[in-house]
Amino acid sequence: MALGSVPALVGGTYLVAPYMPPAYAKMAFVSFWLIYGLALSLINHVRDQSAVERLPGLTLSQQAEMVGIGVVGGVLSAIFGNGVDICSFAFVTLKYRLSEKVATPTSVTLMALNAVLGFALHALVLGDMQMEAYRFWWVSIPVVVFSAPLGAYVVSRVLRLYISGLLYIVIVVQFVSALWILQPVLPLLLFSAAVFGVGVFLFFQLPR
Repeated sequence: MALGSVPALVGGTYLVAPYMPPAYAKMAFVSFWLIYGLALSLINHVRDQSAVERLPGLTLSQQAEMVGIGVVGGVLSAIFGNGVDICSFAFVTLKYRLSEKVATPTSVTLMALNAVLGFALHALVLGDMQMEAYRFWWVSIPVVVFSAPLGAYVVSRVLRLYISGLLYIVIVVQFVSALWILQPVLPLLLFSAAVFGVGVFLFFQLPR
């Protein structure tokens, strides 16, 4: 997936992100996550499909599919600030039923690579990083240093359905918060509904 996400992140930064209004980007993000949560809940609690601890041997076409998911994730990362983690996590958990405990560190590693590249691109090449962004970045460093190992330890110890349950809560909270903060008007609501519809088609096709 990294092979697709890196060039897509660069291309998306120049060709897509400048033309996406912030409110539309936010609603697309939370709407896409919402339908993913519904799809994952359906698999875990309705179809009751068991998860696996590792991916099967992938064919060339499946590997190409992974690269394609990376491309989508890279473009989304250019728009939202993250995306390849979402795409990779959603794809392997829905398509291959990989355990959330295994998919979490994999998706975080992919996003870390894109985050470093995105930071370097904006700070060193485009030069459009604002001072406030630098302050947020510095403040986040000690949080990440302590929280990332702690999170990895917790994920390794708890049942995967607990992780799914926490994920459902975060998805619902961020969607409701976005509606409350943005107060979307009709065009933005229609856009969100369209994104939701695309997500329904994509995410409910993957488990088949």
